[in-house]
Amino acid sequence: MLKRYESLLLATTKITDDEISMIERQFDQILSTHKSAMIAFDKWGKYRLAFPVGKSDYGYYILVRYEAPTSLVTGLMKELDSFFKIRCNEIVMRYTTVALAKNAPSTYIKPESLDAVRTGGIDAFIKENKMDNLLGGVTGDQAAVENTKVSIEEEDEEIN
Repeated sequence: MLKRYESLLLATTKITDDEISMIERQFDQILSTHKSAMIAFDKWGKYRLAFPVGKSDYGYYILVRYEAPTSLVTGLMKELDSFFKIRCNEIVMRYTTVALAKNAPSTYIKPESLDAVRTGGIDAFIKENKMDNLLGGVTGDQAAVENTKVSIEEEDEEIN
């Protein structure tokens, strides 16, 4: 009987595309030796962590979904554990594997990563974060001009 599993990997943000490809190839090879099959290998991207891991405030997430026979799952999990601890110890900071329920949906909604391209530039960021009136409607250049005018007027008064 086949059961679905998923492994979530937290890698360093310095992980390269070649290292991601190596993890995918090795993961698939380990699965095939245990008569298992990869369903999805999804690169989520860079996210801010809730708490630092090592000295990192950010991490790169990868989600792997696969099916494995229940009779071979113990050996598979031991081999995956060794793979992450020995071969990937420099790039994978944390990992976890869970068995999915039979009625678990095959799709999921992932949050937007920091790597996702934001559109609109600084004006959209200011509006999105409700910072429209941050400077009371005065831009930085206007504020500098106003401060200069006040300084000049004060100097004129002191001279007279």
